[in-house]
Amino acid sequence: MKTTFFSFLTLLIILSLIPSIGSAEYEPSAQIALPEGALARLGKGRANEIAFSPDGKTLAVAGSIGIWLYDVRTYEEVSLLIGHTANVQCVAFSPDGRTLASGSWDDTVHLWDVFTRRHIASLKHTGGVLSVAFSPDGKLLATGCGYTMTPERSTPRSDQDTVRLWNVRTKKHITTFNGHTAYVNSVAFSPDGKTLATGSRDKTVRLWSVTKKKNIGILKGHTGNVCSVAFSPDGKIIASGGGYEGDNSIRLWDADPKKHKKTLIGHTDSVNSIAFNSDGKLLASGSSDKTVKVWDTKTGKHNITLTGHTDDIKCVAFSPDNNTLTSASKDGTIRLWDATTITGYTDYVVSVSFSSDSNILASASWDNKIHLWDVNTGKHKKELIGHTDRVLKVVFSPNLNTLASGSADKTVRLWDIATGKTIKTFKEQTSAIAFSPDGNTLVSGSQNNTLQLWDITTGERKNTLTGHTDVVISMAFSPKGTLIATSSNDNTVCLWDATTGKLKNKLVGNTISVGKVAFSPDGNTLASSNYDEIYLWDITTGKHINTFKHKKLYERITTSKQKTIVESSTDYAWNVIFSPDGNTLATCSLFGKVHLWDIATGTYKKVLTGHIGNVKSVAFSPNGKLLASCSMDGTILLFGPVWKER
Repeated sequence: MKTTFFSFLTLLIILSLIPSIGSAEYEPSAQIALPEGALARLGKGRANEIAFSPDGKTLAVAGSIGIWLYDVRTYEEVSLLIGHTANVQCVAFSPDGRTLASGSWDDTVHLWDVFTRRHIASLKHTGGVLSVAFSPDGKLLATGCGYTMTPERSTPRSDQDTVRLWNVRTKKHITTFNGHTAYVNSVAFSPDGKTLATGSRDKTVRLWSVTKKKNIGILKGHTGNVCSVAFSPDGKIIASGGGYEGDNSIRLWDADPKKHKKTLIGHTDSVNSIAFNSDGKLLASGSSDKTVKVWDTKTGKHNITLTGHTDDIKCVAFSPDNNTLTSASKDGTIRLWDATTITGYTDYVVSVSFSSDSNILASASWDNKIHLWDVNTGKHKKELIGHTDRVLKVVFSPNLNTLASGSADKTVRLWDIATGKTIKTFKEQTSAIAFSPDGNTLVSGSQNNTLQLWDITTGERKNTLTGHTDVVISMAFSPKGTLIATSSNDNTVCLWDATTGKLKNKLVGNTISVGKVAFSPDGNTLASSNYDEIYLWDITTGKHINTFKHKKLYERITTSKQKTIVESSTDYAWNVIFSPDGNTLATCSLFGKVHLWDIATGTYKKVLTGHIGNVKSVAFSPNGKLLASCSMDGTILLFGPVWKER
């Protein structure tokens, strides 16, 4: 190992995410695997696991939207492998470096040709695939499964939480190892390929004979989840990392006679990932305490603690030449110690808002931050930091200079965009917020089911609106600023006089909680989301005038002697918003889609796809040139004016 390894000089390379929206010459990284109709992607999603190719030339990052491949010489993206329909949890290279395996919550393992970057095959599991590993000779693939409930899978299965062995050449399932009673978080082959170690949320490490296909040992001692397991290169030591309401320790075990060797104590939170270097003298660990530690495996002492990440560390990996240690974190970065920092990875993105001049896009994230993006260049401008919990909503003021944000920390903040500083904080408020058209008033939902109107200039309360009997979810000013529409968990939509604060009308007809509300640009129509339906209301009469209903995703009928059960699911409408010309309504959905509706006919115009995860918010740019969608997959997609197409 180079003596400079522990100097840890971290050079920052800011990777451009997208090119100028107004230019036809987009940067290559912005065009990688974009969905149809999209111009650019902001953010790369969440990073879950990382792996170096055996020759050390390629770095693979398993994430929420696919698998990113990097050229290690330049640390530039060379490809995004897309095909999974859910979060990609794990990734592994075959020993010859020609094949990449990826596992996902979509119950599949995908095999990819590393050189052509083409999909080779899909291996079907019975639950989310949390871990994958090739045998040393590359002939076998081991996969660890964790069962999760989805709309299509609503009852437990007897074959959940299993380990499977596959023949890599034939792509056939060989055998299933049963015994774990909870998610199998990690799988690892011994160097001779004869033993498989598996770590589980059931607090155990199990050892399996690959040739005899049976359990040959159970290692007990962890008091919480076993998050990661690894064999030393000589096969004599098994390491396991524990945590999540457990001991937060690393345990070293003698592989033969399968006994506890020593316990490494030092992390103060869950040990999520461990990795030996190539000679086995060092062990790296990544933890939810935001640190990476490097341990001497002979003495059990940690040589150094690496700090710099600002959130949970999901994965650690040594490069094959031992010159680089890599760590991926929920803070949106991958750090290559003594090399560089890859940025652009993001946490859940749940709200977006354009500035009135359409030049800036603000996004709210579960990393407790607000991110500002330059729409014309696609570059990240700055972070607004101050909230102490997830940011759930962002709204630009019409005057360009001010942004409002609502957070799970029960505060609403006003921000100066130029300085990035907080102007005012309103306490005990929900994330439901809206500006008046003149930008002088902010309305916010309160913890006691009321609405508060605030004077932006003075920061003083102007009025309190009472009438809802449950939490207010969404609100909107009419274009002229005379009305405020609100939706609530009390299943009603209310219209208020913005000047007097009096309740003018209550729109009743919903049987479940109302989601978001939005006025049409002319102010004559109000749209409200109601699970899989969108209601349109005449503002003058208060009457329901139309319903847009999402199509069923699936329907399954099960008949037995006792009864017939009909299970179905329809795409949920999280949000609603009108296009600037008032001709189109956009709704975002639970299953990664944006639906566009023709207001005049009430029919589908187009469905935009590309997200892997719930789409939480959509926004039209005021100039009518862009549609932004943000998702729990950690990315924002910018689409051109597809809603104008006929």
